Amino acid sequence: MNAFRSPLIWMPTLVLVLVIGGYTLYWQSLKQDVLEGLDDWAEEQRASGMEVSYTAPRVQGFPLGMTLIVEDLTLSDPQHPNDWSWTGEKVDVVLNPFQLTRVNAHFLGEHKFTYVDRLEADAELRNELYSTAQHARLALTLGRDKVKQIFTEIDDWQGRYRAAGHEDFVPVSAKKYRMQLETVVQGTGQAGSAPVTGTLEDQKMLLQLEELILPPGTFPPLGDLIRLVEAKTELRNLPADFQRADDRDDAVRRWADKDGSFNIEALHMVWGDLDLTAEGTISLDRRYRPQGAITTLAGGHNAVVDGLTEQGRLDETLASLIKSALNLIALTGKDPKGRLHVPLDMRGGVLYLGPLKLTDLPPLVSDAD
Repeated sequence: MNAFRSPLIWMPTLVLVLVIGGYTLYWQSLKQDVLEGLDDWAEEQRASGMEVSYTAPRVQGFPLGMTLIVEDLTLSDPQHPNDWSWTGEKVDVVLNPFQLTRVNAHFLGEHKFTYVDRLEADAELRNELYSTAQHARLALTLGRDKVKQIFTEIDDWQGRYRAAGHEDFVPVSAKKYRMQLETVVQGTGQAGSAPVTGTLEDQKMLLQLEELILPPGTFPPLGDLIRLVEAKTELRNLPADFQRADDRDDAVRRWADKDGSFNIEALHMVWGDLDLTAEGTISLDRRYRPQGAITTLAGGHNAVVDGLTEQGRLDETLASLIKSALNLIALTGKDPKGRLHVPLDMRGGVLYLGPLKLTDLPPLVSDAD
C-alpha cells in the first residue's frame, strides 16, 4: 500500500523553479535593456555633435552578476576647442542586477588620448598620449537624471606622450590617483537627491595624487616629478542644471549671481623642492572675473629661485635680492618650518602677490561687459 503524499511537498520545488525562471527572464530582459541603453546613449552623443564608435558589445555574468563588455570604444568631440579624441581598448561595465544605481567601469588594455592646442602656431598637429594601468576603475552612483557621485582610482599608470610636432615619445607615469566628486542638494543634506528647478547644489571634491612623472621640461625650475597632491575643495551654489546646461556662459552667470564660490579647504603639493599648502575662497565679481584671496605657505622657495636663475629667467643679482627678501619674509612669518607666507589676492581683474601685480584676470564668460 503506497503512502499518501500530499501535493504540498512539491511546493518548495515549484517555488524554486518559479524563482529561478523569473530571475532568468529578468536577467535576459535587463541584458537587452543594457545593450539598447548603450546604443541610445551613443545616438544621444552623436546628436550633440560627438563621434562615437565601438565593436559589437556583449553582456555576460549570469547568474550572479552582469558585465557589459565594450571593445575599441572611441569618443571624440571635433567641435571642442581642443578637438579631443579617446579610444579605449576594452571597458568592462559591471552592474548589480538588484542595484542598478551603482556602476563600476574597469578600463583594460591600452588607451589613447589625442588633442590639439589652439594656442600653438600649428594648431592642426595633435598631441598624443598612450597609457595603461595595473588597475583603473570609475565608480558612479546614479540619480534620476544625473550622476550623484563619481569615484576614480588608478594604480601604477604608465604612459608615453608625444607633443605636437615632435618625433619621439617620452615616458610619463603616476603611482596612485584617487578622486571623489559628490553632489549635495542644498536643504536636503543628501548626496545626489533629486534636484528641483531653481534649487542650488554644492559639489565636494577629494583628490589624491602620488608620484606623477611629467614630460621632461614641463617646468624646469621644479622638475618632472610631482611627489604629492592632496586637495579638498567645494563648489558652492551651483544651479541644479549646471551639469546639463547647453550654454556654459549662462550657467556661469547664474552661478556667480547666486553668490557661487570655489572653496579650497585644504591643498598640499610637493613638486620638486617646492612644498606648498594653501587655503582660500574664489568667487566672481560683477564682470565675472575671479576675485578672492588664497593663503599659501611655501617651503623650498630658494631652490625655485635657483632653478629660474639656471634657466636664464632671472638675473643672478636680481635672484640674490629676491632670495634675501623671501628669506626675510619667511623669518618674520614665524612659521616653525621656516616656510614662506605668500598671500595671493584677486581683485579688480588683477592677480596680486602681496603688493606685486602678477597678471590680469580675464572674465570667465565670453561676452562679459
